[in-house]
Amino acid sequence: RPAANSSKLDNFSLKLAGNRFSSGIADAVADVVVSGKVTVDFGFASVSGGEVHELNPTMFNQDRLLHHGKYSQLNLTFIGMRDRGVQQLEGYLSEVATFQSLSYGQNQLTSAGMVPLARALTRNSTIQALDLMANDIGLEGLETILNAIDENGSNNTLRYLSLQGNPLATTDMDRRRWKRLEKALARLVSECPHLELIGLHNTGISEHGVSILADYLPKKSALLWLTVAGNSLTSAGIEGLCSSLEKNETLRVVGLSNNLLDDTAIARLNTVQQNRVSAGYQRLNPVSLEGNPFSSEAHLGPGLKNGRLYFMYSTTILSYLDSLKARDGTY
Repeated sequence: RPAANSSKLDNFSLKLAGNRFSSGIADAVADVVVSGKVTVDFGFASVSGGEVHELNPTMFNQDRLLHHGKYSQLNLTFIGMRDRGVQQLEGYLSEVATFQSLSYGQNQLTSAGMVPLARALTRNSTIQALDLMANDIGLEGLETILNAIDENGSNNTLRYLSLQGNPLATTDMDRRRWKRLEKALARLVSECPHLELIGLHNTGISEHGVSILADYLPKKSALLWLTVAGNSLTSAGIEGLCSSLEKNETLRVVGLSNNLLDDTAIARLNTVQQNRVSAGYQRLNPVSLEGNPFSSEAHLGPGLKNGRLYFMYSTTILSYLDSLKARDGTY
């Protein structure tokens, strides 16, 4: 409340994570006068005053809260918004010209929710980070997002896309759907020129999907971070990926945790690092390998880590990617 007496707050961060909100929160927040960059974090919140498991429209009264100030980041992780909430925010996302980061993770979103999000993305030229982790957007949802990126053309500024935990493929998929997935993964790497981080862990894309990504990686000049953890990758199944890693100059971080990689894979990854250095590229650092069945005898050379990547929310990842480009690649 004292902040309401300030004429200017250049960097005001509103963090309400982990709270249970009443429907009057919008009025309380909007009383604060803000004229600079703003971070609004409603992550991990349950909202009362609206329908069960639905985003409470009162909390996002556009006149009082969303249109109040110049927002740069909005974290709506795990608030039970579902597809209806995405639709409610479509107009706002389309209009606000200061947005850089948007987190919609863990909200039971489906491919239907990606339709209004995609419409907003086609009219937005500022969003750089989009976190959709742990939803259920499926292959159709990915295709919808890719179409929006394509339609936005030169206005597309997306640098970070997390699809972690969205089932893009299933074991019983027919050949036709696999072909569609192949095309989508190829587009993800080849038609999104600014993407620096692609998060595909626990998406079910398997070795076949990773091999499609590998075909395009040598030509991907912006990519810094690729995570394909938890996709049942074997030592034989990552050979194509390893060959591509030897030819991609920009990659710094690779996530391979919770796969099926044995000592043979570790030896091959050590060779990748040696070949990158010989080619004048930086070592990958780290290559995360926690949760793979390699033995204690396996030699983890420089950059190979028996640990996992702590995946950052989009509210912090952009600054990290900037620093990663400026440093020696150390995570």
